[in-house]
Amino acid sequence: MLSSDQKGTFTDFVEQGSRTVTYKTDPVPLFDVSYGVEVLRGLFIQGAVSRVNGSRTAEIEEQVPHPFLFGQMRTLKGTATDLSRDEIAVHFQAGAVAPLGRRLQVGIAGGPSFFKLKQTFVTDVAYSQEYPYDTVTYTSATTALSEKNRWGFNVQGNVTYQGSVTVSALISTSSGRCNGTRSNVSGSATDSGLTLPVPGDWRWNECVSSERDITVTLTK
Repeated sequence: MLSSDQKGTFTDFVEQGSRTVTYKTDPVPLFDVSYGVEVLRGLFIQGAVSRVNGSRTAEIEEQVPHPFLFGQMRTLKGTATDLSRDEIAVHFQAGAVAPLGRRLQVGIAGGPSFFKLKQTFVTDVAYSQEYPYDTVTYTSATTALSEKNRWGFNVQGNVTYQGSVTVSALISTSSGRCNGTRSNVSGSATDSGLTLPVPGDWRWNECVSSERDITVTLTK
């Protein structure tokens, strides 16, 4: 399960409160298609497209100022569900394959990657309260869909041993990074996947998208 945090502050009753939203994404299938051609002996070019589509939940915790007592925060907890997340990655590679002896072969490849991510963020929280206002109860969350496109890079390595049984090990990684700003409430949002600016609610944001794969294949 992937997990990421979104933190920020807000002003209520002329006092600053805080909000932490923890997003949790269950594992979902990865759709991946790739194709490559050898342009010269041992040299090749390749392209790949992958997509991950699913939903996630948001566990919300706030420290809400008291309307009458300064410095006395009230804790709010709630959960928002079915928040969408859709990531598409396009990878371009150039690489080389070379033999190391009679049975061992190694390859390395790399190139630019393009990431397109859409995901839903919590932008505000509604709650109810009753006199003497010492507690608050979560009622709902306002959400907004945000989208970000970024270029990054990818690297791939492959080792193949040919014997009575051929063993092939593939290790690949790709990542992208970006920075951006938004006005209004100050805060930050980071994600183990590509993190987006939260619409109209958080000021600082950082984008980090990464994919890592390790594949071992045995053939006779």
